[in-house]
Amino acid sequence: MSIIYTDRCCKESIDNINTFLKKQLVTRLDIDSWSISDAMSIITLPSLELAVINIIDEVSVIEIGLLHFMCKPILVTSDTIKNYPIIKNKVIDFIDYASDLRKIDNTFIDWYIKKYMEVK
Repeated sequence: MSIIYTDRCCKESIDNINTFLKKQLVTRLDIDSWSISDAMSIITLPSLELAVINIIDEVSVIEIGLLHFMCKPILVTSDTIKNYPIIKNKVIDFIDYASDLRKIDNTFIDWYIKKYMEVK
């Protein structure tokens, strides 16, 4: 089964992705227990097909670098990415603010079907 990784999400997003896309959604560990080793154990999985970053913080910047190094596609949903123009323009594969998995009314599934499946 393919895996989608995200930093944060709501329960409805997990349920919808499992139901409609038949994908497993893996969420980042709590920031107090997060480690680079744990991140690498997920990022290096061959079944990881997409990472969705909803919050730009110091941990997500590390994860974005690791994901990019491992050639994993990255979707950013936070407009804070504008504060990091090099990352935004040279590292991030997709930006879609409406696909924020923390929000119940996100458009991630539509984005995934329309945009990601076309590129894939």
